[in-house]
Amino acid sequence: MTNLLCEVAVIGAGLAGLASADYLKSHGYDVKVIEAESRVGGRVLTYHLPDNTHFELGPFSFGNGEQPLWDYVHRFALPIIKHTQIERIFWFKDWTGKISEKGPFLEGQEQEIPLYLLLNAFRKKLEEISEDMPLYDALRLVGASENAIEWLQANTLIGLLGNGFKTNSTHAVLTFLKQYDDSTSFYAIKGGNDQLPQAFANQLKENIIFNHRVQKIEQLKEKCILKGETFTIEAKRVIFAIPLSEMKKIEINPSLSLEKQSAIQNIAYTLCARISIIAPSAIFGVPPRAGVFLFSDSLGWFREQTLFQIDPYKKTVLNISVVGHQAEKLSLSESGWKKSVDEALSKLYPNWDPEKAEYHTHVWKEGYSYFSATMSELQNSLKKVEGRIHFAGEHTSDKFSSMNGALESGIRVAKEIQGYEEI
Repeated sequence: MTNLLCEVAVIGAGLAGLASADYLKSHGYDVKVIEAESRVGGRVLTYHLPDNTHFELGPFSFGNGEQPLWDYVHRFALPIIKHTQIERIFWFKDWTGKISEKGPFLEGQEQEIPLYLLLNAFRKKLEEISEDMPLYDALRLVGASENAIEWLQANTLIGLLGNGFKTNSTHAVLTFLKQYDDSTSFYAIKGGNDQLPQAFANQLKENIIFNHRVQKIEQLKEKCILKGETFTIEAKRVIFAIPLSEMKKIEINPSLSLEKQSAIQNIAYTLCARISIIAPSAIFGVPPRAGVFLFSDSLGWFREQTLFQIDPYKKTVLNISVVGHQAEKLSLSESGWKKSVDEALSKLYPNWDPEKAEYHTHVWKEGYSYFSATMSELQNSLKKVEGRIHFAGEHTSDKFSSMNGALESGIRVAKEIQGYEEI
């Protein structure tokens, strides 16, 4: 391919790019999706083994109220699996494993609150704070102890956002939590979440160009010219649907506005590491169960569930998710994180034998965006159209850090373009 013409060029075949291309194509637009890699999905990545074993290296699950994600699940007739409820909570301080429904390390009235309700106990008070501030400061302001904050950071969904509560915007976290409540159930796509982007790809076979990296964009009065090593594409409009770190590598002439440049430079991403361990189910006890295990230096948890079982009486897949500064350590030393994981699992499972386990890991250097108290205003700047260039991606959505946010952003941008009388 050397020269190509289209109405809309979408850069990136992640969920945001696929959703925008799918919407525009269905409304009669001539769309091309330019993807630098050889696959679709972006950060939605499922690892498949020859024996049909699979595990997620990207997003694990999605809530029952997440739209438009569920619209696509139904449209593509994707099979789903429901997460089981938490059966036991393991807490451990300095890697000393105990089992408890309440936190013996908590203080005062906190000890009367079951651990799984601890976040809700502070949430209403946080919502009454008008001024935005780091989540750590807000929690201290409403009376949370240091140990309670440490536990929340290690053991709740919001602990996976950002690089710790001292960096996260309280308002951004509360906005994120509006997607979920006590009645929320979580699901995954049976056979792997990568089936969702693949379903899009099946609809866009003639529209996706793989293994082509855009290096330069020239924005003219009536069109944009995209250039790579071996190709040139002319398009009426362009959609950026890639992480901002990748966008920074593309030369854009004339330059974007100072407001946009500042937002792009200052948005923060969470380093995220995923570890999946395949081991004989007998090691985990009877009945064997798989689960999600989150941990920090001094405090962590293990949640038992049945979602990721392969053959419940032969093999179990254990999924571990580590973010922020802990993930930095995992990215530096494989022997170091294996030792930490083995020490923790040996306390939870007396029969744990690392020699019988198979380890797989993937480190996302920029896993997903988050907003600090000083950055929450950046999101509006990230969304703004710049001439003929539009911007999608989970970092532009209130539902940031999620598959649903990426999809929502793609539809938003497609409707933006649809709103122009002449594209």
